[in-house]
Amino acid sequence: MKATSLKFNLIDSYLGLLENLSPDNKLELISKLSDSLKSSKK
Repeated sequence: MKATSLKFNLIDSYLGLLENLSPDNKLELISKLSDSLKSSKK
């Protein structure tokens, strides 16, 4: 299996887990991911 294929497979797996979250929980997750990206740039 190629590395890019594995990455997309992982992403699809995560999306499958997240699809049942409520809209509020999804927004909270987006916020936390966004914050983690901002802090990693410093």
